[in-house]
Amino acid sequence: MAHDDQDERRQAQTDFPDKAAGLRRQAETADLGDAIAELAARIQAATYELLVMIHQFDERGGWGQGFTSCAHWLNWRTGLAMGAAREKVRVARALAELPRLSAAMRRGALSYSKEWAAYCTSLR
Repeated sequence: MAHDDQDERRQAQTDFPDKAAGLRRQAETADLGDAIAELAARIQAATYELLVMIHQFDERGGWGQGFTSCAHWLNWRTGLAMGAAREKVRVARALAELPRLSAAMRRGALSYSKEWAAYCTSLR
């Protein structure tokens, strides 16, 4: 019996570093998850800012010198695929018509893809 107790204590001592490392890894993973969510919110807010700029540029006709549309200019200037450029211009124009969604996106509480889905739903 004494031998069994010693084995259990020895096993507990060798398990402890593994458990502590596991707990540290869980905490680090949770921190990493938080950092991802925070960065995603900042990216969403920056995407909103980009869309506002695209809307202003489009309204001012900044693309009018040699391009057939704002989307064509955006494709040329930023390298976005034409489909993605058209989508960005459509959403940028819609932001002015959808103030609640616009405000949520500005705060980083709404992603571009959710904004786009909400816009498409509003067309129905």
